[in-house]
Amino acid sequence: MAISQVDKKVLAVGVEAKEMVGRTPDTIIAYRPMKDGVIAGLPRLTEAMLRYFIDKALGRFSLFNPMS
Repeated sequence: MAISQVDKKVLAVGVEAKEMVGRTPDTIIAYRPMKDGVIAGLPRLTEAMLRYFIDKALGRFSLFNPMS
């Protein structure tokens, strides 16, 4: 998972983020929040990752925002 330090926004998850490891500028940090199939990151990272996946699953047709 790649997160911007400036606005705390998730920039990439999964394979995209894995490809960014070691190639990001100082304002972007690439984390590996999963360890042995368990979320092992900080609570903020866990929340950002879950929010990203929920938004992606609901798409633009979401009638409500469960994370508001």
